[in-house]
Amino acid sequence: MEPREHLTRIYGHVWADSNPVQVYLAAAWSGVGTARASCALYFAPDHPRNTVIVTSEPPARSRALLLGAIIAVQVTDPGARLLIYSSDEYLAQAVYHWAASHERSRWEVPNGDALQCFRDLIRARGAPLSF
Repeated sequence: MEPREHLTRIYGHVWADSNPVQVYLAAAWSGVGTARASCALYFAPDHPRNTVIVTSEPPARSRALLLGAIIAVQVTDPGARLLIYSSDEYLAQAVYHWAASHERSRWEVPNGDALQCFRDLIRARGAPLSF
């Protein structure tokens, strides 16, 4: 049995708050020609997880930002603290302030499908996530 498994058996699921993973998100929208929205994920210089995603259905900046956050959570160890930075307040508003209202409306809100996915990913994490 590996040491981590042994400690989990003894103490249950725990996490250490050491070096957090930090990711910076920047979203953009272009309505010229075919409307598209994109989000850049930046972890560190030359980091293999740095990427850009593009969405066209629906082409909203808020959706691109949310999808970027979903990817950031998916590619980060769930036992590592994750800090997501963005100059856009949409994520923090959606997660901290609007979540109860969205849940009461059964997620029948813009980006409700992606917000539910993000909620499920947050629930599955063993370490904190903050904005």
